[in-house]
Amino acid sequence: MASRNSVVRDQIIGVAVQHLNEVREASKDAALNAQELLLEKALEQVDGARAWLEDPSRILGSEGSKHGEFAEIVEVQIRNAYSIIGGNDPVATFEGTTRTGAADFFIDNQAFQSKFYGNISQGLRAFVEHLEKYPDMAEDSGLMFPSDKYETVMRVLNGGETELNEKSQRAIREWVSKIEELTGKKFEEAVTPSISTYSEVQLGVAHDTLDAHEAELDDINSDHKEQIELDHGPSWAGAAQAAAVAGAVSGVITTGMALYTKAREGKNVFRGEFTADDWKDVGFAGAKGFGAGAITGGAIYGLTNYAGMAAPFAAAVVSAGKGLATLTNEYMAGEISSEEYFDLGMCLCAESAIVGLATAAGQTIIPIPVLGGIIGSISGKMMLQLAQGLDVKYMESLRAEMDSFLASLDKTYQRVVDEINAEFDKLGKLTDAAFDFDLNYQLALSASVDLAIAYGVPEEKILRSVNDVDDFMLG
Repeated sequence: MASRNSVVRDQIIGVAVQHLNEVREASKDAALNAQELLLEKALEQVDGARAWLEDPSRILGSEGSKHGEFAEIVEVQIRNAYSIIGGNDPVATFEGTTRTGAADFFIDNQAFQSKFYGNISQGLRAFVEHLEKYPDMAEDSGLMFPSDKYETVMRVLNGGETELNEKSQRAIREWVSKIEELTGKKFEEAVTPSISTYSEVQLGVAHDTLDAHEAELDDINSDHKEQIELDHGPSWAGAAQAAAVAGAVSGVITTGMALYTKAREGKNVFRGEFTADDWKDVGFAGAKGFGAGAITGGAIYGLTNYAGMAAPFAAAVVSAGKGLATLTNEYMAGEISSEEYFDLGMCLCAESAIVGLATAAGQTIIPIPVLGGIIGSISGKMMLQLAQGLDVKYMESLRAEMDSFLASLDKTYQRVVDEINAEFDKLGKLTDAAFDFDLNYQLALSASVDLAIAYGVPEEKILRSVNDVDDFMLG
């Protein structure tokens, strides 16, 4: 049977596991908040581009050519937005340029000249003229072309199918040859596709283009947040960490208890009174405690993370399960009677029942006279579900003991017990339900709401959601 020391040790392990859970949750919240800040900063870049559309007169060129400078604005602002949403610094800037100078903008400290022409050959010729006017641009700078026009040029160069006639394709090849000659690079090395197509930066559809980028940024942000949730969720690595911490905690406690036992036997470790055998006993106890603690920590980690149990309740359930397993072996071996098995098992499971009721103290008002019956009912139900290793004969005997206990309850007790048993019946086998979030949620929250109503708790005082519980605990 589990000793009082074992129960206390399991509760301490529960506290340690809960601390690990809280640290992980705090880290997750910080990461989610940081991601939201990134989205806010990224959308500021989109708003910066949108501001130019409020007064198109500020954009250089005629009505038919203003899209050229707006393409540059989009390239800088939107490229920065995508960089920021990924957790990186802005990569593009207009700093160090003039609006009619050699470079339109910088990306990763490289100067770029952008040409947005509807006619591909005219755009390529504009590149050639610019390189001839600014020879220094040819060696260290880059050229930027609308992404759809760039793709068409590459299809022409690779012999792919296009809607262009042979004369247009020949002109494209000639201008590409001149660009490669001036830069000393292949076309795909000298020219970079823009993040925009030619049509996307036309002022008539510019707002729609920015809306589309904004929506994509929102999607990217949602993906990042989902990944953060996954990265900070329960995991095998987290369970291993919990087991290691719990093992260490249990090992230290068990070693301390072993030293205390030796001291009570009259042996003082500080005076060198330990023999080799004494040290072996202490070391064995510590190692055994580490192993037991690791298993307990892993179990509590699962119950708190996958079943939504509070750490004290999870620790109490684990304690009850371990203790009842020992009792079951003793019972089936004939070392204790069925009456002893029932009484001792009820004592073991009562602690879980008491802890469970304590965690619900802020949720429901249970009359004090009814507590004994309620605790007994929960204990018995838990015991029946944990003792599934028994054969049919022993289970029938155990149920008979439980039925006899329930029959002794008066009507006041029975009404509450029936409601609790109904909820346990919904759960089915406790050890299976422990890892079913939906079932545990129903027992821990929804059922307590029903119970509160049954006991006449005022509507305004009933906690119906996790947020209500948080407000109650923090208020």
